[in-house]
Amino acid sequence: MSGRSASQRRATIVDVAELSGVSKSTVANVVRGDVPVSEETAARVRAAIAELGYVPNALARSLKQRRVATIGAVIGDLANPFYAELVKHVEHRIASDGYATIICDAVDTPATERDRVAMLIEQRVAGVLLTYFSGDPQVIADLQAAGIPVVGLSVMDDRIDHVVTDDVRGTQLAVEHLVALGHRRIVYVVGAGTEQSTIRARVQGWRSAMRVRELRAGRIVTLGLERPPSGVVAIELDEAMAARRRPTAMIAQNDVTALELINRLEAGGLRVPADVSVIGYDDIPAARLDRISLTTLRQDTPRLVERAAALLMGRIDAALPGDVSANRVPPQFVVRSSTGRCRTTD
Repeated sequence: MSGRSASQRRATIVDVAELSGVSKSTVANVVRGDVPVSEETAARVRAAIAELGYVPNALARSLKQRRVATIGAVIGDLANPFYAELVKHVEHRIASDGYATIICDAVDTPATERDRVAMLIEQRVAGVLLTYFSGDPQVIADLQAAGIPVVGLSVMDDRIDHVVTDDVRGTQLAVEHLVALGHRRIVYVVGAGTEQSTIRARVQGWRSAMRVRELRAGRIVTLGLERPPSGVVAIELDEAMAARRRPTAMIAQNDVTALELINRLEAGGLRVPADVSVIGYDDIPAARLDRISLTTLRQDTPRLVERAAALLMGRIDAALPGDVSANRVPPQFVVRSSTGRCRTTD
């Protein structure tokens, strides 16, 4: 068929397939970008799309599935710049597939989380991205019972597809860096604004790296900003720093916690990194300021979002097999001036 005849009405995926000489599923794969297609074939499909002015019709797809052309995104603490950046990438990526995004801040309490998810089910969203999860099994059970595809984005749960940063490896890298600088008394610091499965993975990485080096991973330190995760024994920062053998290095659960930690240490008369080295996690914009210059672990947010969105679209289109997909994206260790050589002899 010619572009002229197709232009007399709204072009469809069938028109694109006929003009480019491929199947409808191949056109869909090129449009979504989540299934490999040869560059020659992809170029033909893209040329046909351009000639016909084809626009993927997410609304038609959602009506067929009796769903609204929206994606729900359950977000953690929006006061944390990492989640704000994540939301921006999610909204842009979802829009490229023709969907609108409903943002739900569910960090307050498990009851808030259940209420937000119930609202998304009532709105008949086509799918849900969980970037925050309290661990309440009923949340996932309700979504699955409603037949709504769900993918964890920076949330790890064996019952659902998930795309996460390799947080275990991340804190292992942090310990390796500090040990190379001569530190032996290295503690992990929890604060506010991080999803529970992420905290568990980062603590696991810290403990395993300390154990390999026959170093003591003692009690976790808290800034008193929130309760520590269940099963975690923690002490307050003031108590930790008052000990005779106080820590010489600290790994914070995220950059926001690291900034608060540095503020508290300096207010107590300690210098960073001369007296205490500090490492964060996320590489938020404030971490890159010359005054802060925070050593941290950078998450590849665009890659995380792209993989999670591709998984979700595949589930919505029923184009993926039934097995749960687990994806880990390596973090990048960024060395700045908040870490330095240990000056204490054990």
